[in-house]
Amino acid sequence: MSEVDVQAAITRAHRAEWARVVAILTRRLGDLDRAEEAAAEAFATAVERWPTDGVPPNPRAWDTALIAEGHRLVRERLAAVAAATTAGSAPGRYQILAAINAVHTSARDADDTDWSQIIALYDQLIRLDPAPIIVLNRSIAVAELDGPEVALAAVDRLAAPLSTYHAYHATRADLLRRLGRDQQARAAYDRALALSTNTAETAYLARRRDHPRATVRPDQG
Repeated sequence: MSEVDVQAAITRAHRAEWARVVAILTRRLGDLDRAEEAAAEAFATAVERWPTDGVPPNPRAWDTALIAEGHRLVRERLAAVAAATTAGSAPGRYQILAAINAVHTSARDADDTDWSQIIALYDQLIRLDPAPIIVLNRSIAVAELDGPEVALAAVDRLAAPLSTYHAYHATRADLLRRLGRDQQARAAYDRALALSTNTAETAYLARRRDHPRATVRPDQG
């Protein structure tokens, strides 16, 4: 296959599979923005590797190839953090963030995710940068490991610095929903919707608000 054919295949894959890959990664990562970043990285890797490795034969194989690339990145990124720690030098902010994304990407779903490892990585990151958004992201992992009540207590402590951040209210809404506090959850969803500017995320939050007991996926229309 010529270089022109490879580039055409990558363009077709991006057009045909972008939404599907983002939806898969959103379910795995629990965050639309991070999913879009991961999808962009996966397609960038395809641009680098497909000309020499070959183009997967069909759209479903494209998805498989992109997820397989995520598994390879897991090993590289976690190894980089471990090597830095072993050498006595703290890993950098971007190394840790890459490792966190790698752990997410390596899991088949939320139940398969190594949340204790993610929390440990966030603890390292917070020592470098204790920004409220980072603490918020850590609380999402805490909810999976220790339960929504423990996570909600941590999230509520971030009310002042994150009062205008839509993801804060979306996170809080989901925790309240999981605790069965539907009225409070609805109010938090309403606040998140008022602050969100992402069309796909807004649609997802509205479905979750209106159907708190239903299984709602980010890629459902």
